[in-house]
Amino acid sequence: MDSFVGGVAMGFAIAAPVGPIGILCLRRAVAGGFLAGLSSGLGAACADAVYAALAVGALTFVAAIVARLAVPLHLAGGVVLIVLGLRTALSALPRVSREVVCARAGWRALVTTFGLTIVNPATMLSFGALVAAAGFGRGGGDARGAAALVMGVFVGSALWWCVLSAFGSAVRRAISPAVMRGIDVASGAALGAFGVWALAGA
Repeated sequence: MDSFVGGVAMGFAIAAPVGPIGILCLRRAVAGGFLAGLSSGLGAACADAVYAALAVGALTFVAAIVARLAVPLHLAGGVVLIVLGLRTALSALPRVSREVVCARAGWRALVTTFGLTIVNPATMLSFGALVAAAGFGRGGGDARGAAALVMGVFVGSALWWCVLSAFGSAVRRAISPAVMRGIDVASGAALGAFGVWALAGA
């Protein structure tokens, strides 16, 4: 139980800071409603759980692999973010209906955010540090505790995306089309900036 609660705290803490996934999730929730935002967030939650499992199972080995792949991962993530940023900003021109945005959510949104999160080396390093501090990944903790921690990470991360999606869904009715276009442009610019930053750090 302690491992599960610790995992929830880890997942929530790592998901909560503002980043490209948060921007995508919030923008999709504002445009398409709660489920549209949540489908994006759950992709990140799945990736967080994968990284937590890797960190628990083979912390040193996985960290070495991530270090070797850091450059291509940064490049891939940067390019995808720039493309998403351009598409998001350009969607403000011919206004896409909220129903269409919602219909485009689901598995495609989940896969997109899963991919973006999984290619972010910082996610693995963050989980590695927290998992090591919790006593896993270096011979500490049993299999049941490790599984509980990974499940807790998923629940904690998903909980944050539920909160963010609920917020976006709550404010969407008060947003005019003009304001939504502004949100699209601002979101696209922010995603593009994150992409350029990722490329610069490669």
